[in-house]
Amino acid sequence: MADNELIKTTKRAFSALLESTVGLSRKKSHSGQSEITSEPRRQIKLAPKDESTSPDKPKIFYNPIDKNDFMRRLATFMISF
Repeated sequence: MADNELIKTTKRAFSALLESTVGLSRKKSHSGQSEITSEPRRQIKLAPKDESTSPDKPKIFYNPIDKNDFMRRLATFMISF
């Protein structure tokens, strides 16, 4: 039963995110079905710029791995099939 509640909560969260991003809203009609109506778009506020990092120092967005390590992992993955 907990899985069902998690799925419902996740659907509601994604639906709310979609509505706030696109400007759609769901309204329940008298027949019990939801209708999607379009509203004016709202601007999403972005996070403030991080000024604490130096512009001279490039940011690394991933952890680089060794080529041999990558090939070993790929071979292990391919053998599993």
